[in-house]
Amino acid sequence: MGSRESLSNRKLWISIDLRRINNPNKFTRGYHSDIVSHIIHGSSTKAFIYCLPIDDYAYPTITNTNTNPKIWISNHSYNNKASVNNNNYIDTDFLIDKFVYNQRVASFVSSGNRNSSELNVTSPGRGFNVITVSDYDITNNNFLNLVYNNPDTGVEKPEIIAPGHFTFPQIRNNNGDLITQDNGSSYSTPYVASAFGVNLLSQYPLFRGKPELLKAFLLSISTNITGESGILNPREGAGTPRYDYIYTYHRVSWTGEVSTFFPNNGSEQTVKRYMTKGKRERIAIAWLIEPTYAKEKKALNLDFSLDVTYNGSTVKNLRKASSTQNPFEIVEFTPATTGYYIIKIKRESYQNKGKLYLGLSSNEMNQ
Repeated sequence: MGSRESLSNRKLWISIDLRRINNPNKFTRGYHSDIVSHIIHGSSTKAFIYCLPIDDYAYPTITNTNTNPKIWISNHSYNNKASVNNNNYIDTDFLIDKFVYNQRVASFVSSGNRNSSELNVTSPGRGFNVITVSDYDITNNNFLNLVYNNPDTGVEKPEIIAPGHFTFPQIRNNNGDLITQDNGSSYSTPYVASAFGVNLLSQYPLFRGKPELLKAFLLSISTNITGESGILNPREGAGTPRYDYIYTYHRVSWTGEVSTFFPNNGSEQTVKRYMTKGKRERIAIAWLIEPTYAKEKKALNLDFSLDVTYNGSTVKNLRKASSTQNPFEIVEFTPATTGYYIIKIKRESYQNKGKLYLGLSSNEMNQ
């Protein structure tokens, strides 16, 4: 059982800003990347930022993340132009899924904006293994730019939303004009990557190299802002992550061969957690998908279900966000009794391909 994180001692850790490049033969730094970097440093003043050029919006080849400081977080505030008018899982999504799976780097990706993609979440935001972020205006909960059409894999996107409307001092666009404010998912994404990703990993080493655990944690501290029904809804996913909703939490991860922890379909792992009557609990699991299988089948190679029991019976008021197409599950309920509850993770299917990268986060909400 843990306590609410303190952000008072921020250390030096990492983010990548993959820059938007209009001319692949001239890697000039545009105002867009200036804004992204400004937002990252506004939330994490000591974050070390590597800026990597993009050739015509294609995902770059990154073969070594063992830099000094080491890369633990990547931010992707761009989209592949070929994905704007369709909802297909394409090579850009496969490459970023492969990057997360092999390099163990938590990757935050912009969902795209309505003015450029109508309602389609764009690539690489369609990846299974990434955390896709859309945006809203925090002053009025307005969704002017929000996109939410799922890709053809059926995975529900975005996973979370965050504020994407910012005011800036002394930033000029590519024409030299002063920009005082701008908005979009390009800016909500680095906000989450920095405020929650970089700060969290700088203080808690157990999140480093475990992007699935970081995703589970963010899903467990997110909350719906629109009042729409369901703990996972089309417009805002799991909602917006909030540190002020954290009261107590519990985190567990499993890494290795699937058969070591889940020998067969129906096999379970259980976690015992003390919960308080009347205190709302949100629990999330997330796992990584083997990228080659994802590309070939556009489906999960591994699927789990999530349940909570008390005295041997499933709790009666358990709300679930469950799908055979998402590499995550969320449940939420308010305990009727104080005591120890059992969180159950059950293997539903496995295609005998890929390893196990699974994380669980249970959070007692402050409100």
